[in-house]
Amino acid sequence: MKTKLLSAAFALASVCYVHAQDGLLDLTFNPSGTGASATPRILDIDASGKILIGFGGAGNTYNDAATQNLIRLNADGTIDASFAQYNIGGTQTQYVGAAKNISNGNIIVAQVQRLRTCYDFYSCTFKSDLKLVRMDSTGNIDPFFSNNSYIYSQGGMGSTIPVELAYLAVVEHFSDKVVVGGNFTDYEGSGLQKYSYVVRFDEDGSLDYTFNPGGTGPDGTVSGILKTPSRQLYLSGDFTKYNNVNMGRLTRINPDGTLDSGFNNGGSGFDNTVKTVALQPDGKLLVGGTFTTYNGTPVNNIVRLNADGSLDSTFSSLTFESATGGAVDLTKLIVLDDSKILFSGRFNKYNFVQTGSVGRLNSDGSLDTTFNTGGRGAKILTGTVATNAQITDIATQVDGKILFAGDFNYYNTNGTKKLFYRLTGGTPGSTLATAQPSKVKTELYPNPSTGNIKIRSGEKISRVAVYDRAGKLLRTLTPNAAEVKTDLSGFGTGIYILNVSSGQKNEAYKVVIK
Repeated sequence: MKTKLLSAAFALASVCYVHAQDGLLDLTFNPSGTGASATPRILDIDASGKILIGFGGAGNTYNDAATQNLIRLNADGTIDASFAQYNIGGTQTQYVGAAKNISNGNIIVAQVQRLRTCYDFYSCTFKSDLKLVRMDSTGNIDPFFSNNSYIYSQGGMGSTIPVELAYLAVVEHFSDKVVVGGNFTDYEGSGLQKYSYVVRFDEDGSLDYTFNPGGTGPDGTVSGILKTPSRQLYLSGDFTKYNNVNMGRLTRINPDGTLDSGFNNGGSGFDNTVKTVALQPDGKLLVGGTFTTYNGTPVNNIVRLNADGSLDSTFSSLTFESATGGAVDLTKLIVLDDSKILFSGRFNKYNFVQTGSVGRLNSDGSLDTTFNTGGRGAKILTGTVATNAQITDIATQVDGKILFAGDFNYYNTNGTKKLFYRLTGGTPGSTLATAQPSKVKTELYPNPSTGNIKIRSGEKISRVAVYDRAGKLLRTLTPNAAEVKTDLSGFGTGIYILNVSSGQKNEAYKVVIK
């Protein structure tokens, strides 16, 4: 809910944004506009610096102009008129849960809509449905993307979408595959295998049955997905198991969706929700959330893990404080190119220093006191009573400036009338975890075939897995060679899926045996 804003005018003269210090309000961002009427989600920033933001519900405005549920801004915060704004439609509650610019120039959008079905005047039921759409770089919907229909339902009473359903995660796993995480159960596509909380889709929007074939996956919400340079995925959220193995709200999976047993093997994990993860160049992982223990060891909302999932004792996990004694919530971490760390959420102090729900750490976890020096950060001020602001999203632009959105009405000493701002900053966030797909071509022939299949690649093929259409693993090869031959005639006629791993690639091919 939007906080009731105070009527105090901006004290422009007191904002020293022309100075070199980082962490001050940058009033060159959308300077003449009124901004967003409701707190937006900062969804993605493309290579040109344009910003995708999403809204829930209807009746939203940006700079006093009516907007749809998904809009794009220029780097300076003004509306990008070249983008066709996207409206979910309908009269019930709706959210754009995630949107991602992918390498071919398209945009994948995941949305949630609360739908009502009434059987008579007194009897109505509600369900929350997720829908994936694909659009081009100008916002035009691709009618040939087969997922232009609802792919899951969650029940429950009431017309409001629960928060845990509205937040989704989308990542481009390979150039032709997209992984989606959220709070959904039993998405079964054609009925061959059911998937819950995380699924992978092929380029045409169809379900990829080679992903975690036969596995049960996570047993609860996946709200975050982070891709590594080797195409492994960190999944985070509120689950406790993956493929029936205890994981404690964070796990790492292989490119084919199977569990990576080399990460925190045997550990109990976190005792509460993981909200954010960020990968460092050295392979260590920063983790933030509402948790207070990891593998039974007391911690304070933020930790750093070694590549094997053990705690990194060189990182200082210091104390967060709330302004009103309420729960601390760490919602976003960003590793910057100089190894410093942006953090945000709902808190008042870090290591007894006023930060106001957003701050910057040194690489060892200590507070960077050169960020917003002496400032009190974001807060909600009602009369003389200050309470914690909730910063829901932060992101860095190419020049290192920091976008942030949330529920607050003061930043430092300045009354704020917008819910989406930019701070000064000089170091952009790392793009380490978004390595480009390999351009090396893999060939598979003949197809259709009577049984004998040859696979050839410009890189050594490390693994070939053969699945039937139901996702059952039939054969695994580990040739470590650029060319592989296999005979599938013994499995009978039909359609089979070959998952081929070579170099940085992991690709699936449909093969017809006649």
